[in-house]
Amino acid sequence: MPSFRSLQRHGEKIIWDFWDFTIRRRCWECHLDYTFQSDDKNWSECREQLLGVFKRHPLTGNWRDLQRLADNLLLHLTEPRDGRPSPIRWNPDHLERAIAETFSER
Repeated sequence: MPSFRSLQRHGEKIIWDFWDFTIRRRCWECHLDYTFQSDDKNWSECREQLLGVFKRHPLTGNWRDLQRLADNLLLHLTEPRDGRPSPIRWNPDHLERAIAETFSER
């Protein structure tokens, strides 16, 4: 598996593909639907925030960083409901908290 840092040099599409795989897998493991509306302003803003993270952070933990970010994102963007999480509600402020928690432990 190549280092995340080496992939960052190849542009945002390859990083996004790895992120997309990671978040979809975590959603599947948690029995959540990974849904978004491409015309949703919140989704567009959240996507830009995530792309910024992938550009700014070296993600030295490689894939573990992506998994930790996915877990924090799910904690902040879902709400418990009858013992099961609700669908992801894209919210830029909540995403920012998930990002801060992911990278503040360093």
